[in-house]
Amino acid sequence: MLLFLFFRKLHVNLPVVKRLSYLVSLFEETKLAAIHAKRVTIQPKDIQLTHHLRGERS
Repeated sequence: MLLFLFFRKLHVNLPVVKRLSYLVSLFEETKLAAIHAKRVTIQPKDIQLTHHLRGERS
């Protein structure tokens, strides 16, 4: 029964973990775009570039 509850809790948290993983990787790549532009602060254009490179936006 305990194992069932563990997997049930894991199943509920899986979408949260997936979204968090997506955001972390997005911001890691966005930070690289800012560094490439010789900046230390990310800007909206860095996020837009990252989306474009990933093919996520038209």
